[in-house]
Amino acid sequence: MILTKNFKGLSSPLMIANIALFGLGCGDGEIIQKNFRSKPSGHDPHKAQLTSSCPDQPSFCDPKAGQSCSGHMSLSNEGKIRYYRNYALGKTNCLVNRAVIVIHGTNRNASDYFQRMMEAADLAGAEKESLILAPHFTSVDDPSDADVPQWSSGGWKIGDKSQSKSGIGRISSFQVIDEMITKLMDRDKFANLSRIVVIGHSAGGQFVQRFAVGSPGKSISMRYIVSNPSSYVYTGKSRPKNATSLNSQDPTPAVSTTTINTDWMIEIAT
Repeated sequence: MILTKNFKGLSSPLMIANIALFGLGCGDGEIIQKNFRSKPSGHDPHKAQLTSSCPDQPSFCDPKAGQSCSGHMSLSNEGKIRYYRNYALGKTNCLVNRAVIVIHGTNRNASDYFQRMMEAADLAGAEKESLILAPHFTSVDDPSDADVPQWSSGGWKIGDKSQSKSGIGRISSFQVIDEMITKLMDRDKFANLSRIVVIGHSAGGQFVQRFAVGSPGKSISMRYIVSNPSSYVYTGKSRPKNATSLNSQDPTPAVSTTTINTDWMIEIAT
């Protein structure tokens, strides 16, 4: 499922994170606000049973406690990518039933996006059963280790391969997320994981929609959430005639799944 939305009024990263955690769709603003106002309380027998059935409980990283929740994931190009997480990817974990991969924006502030997603998980009472991952796509302008791939400032957003670097091969930013998803689908590591959510805001939203459109189906439930991208993927040859008319005050004319308003759309050569 791909959910694309220009969020208004509730356009904070916390609200977007809440959608990823609760699985809410468009038009659920009132529910989202209610969920943010109060944290679930009381004893949850399901959580208690799940916890007791995991004799080797994984180490939980809590940024609220001042812990540094970053690590590195090895890549197929002999390199590694930095990511922020509440649980390590390489450890056996039968506590989590949901994984959320959050893609940062143009500023590449992955740690901030991780913090916001963790805040939402905490408010939802789901921080221990959700695996939160925030990969950091390093730009050529950023300092990095020799084995960390770097992309052009715009290249990582569209799946480009990383820049040439001695000692490691070039790798697509999309492949990085593919490899992260592959690790999550390892049943020997994540026996109770039933859903993976990939969510992005702004430039991260551009990334997620392009990644989703080009990704094959998975043997696990996938949800892609796109928020406030500055550009959208067109899967056909139709394009707006006058892009200036497509602003937040005038979202019409609409395009249905069966008909195209030819006064609004033009065909392009491919």
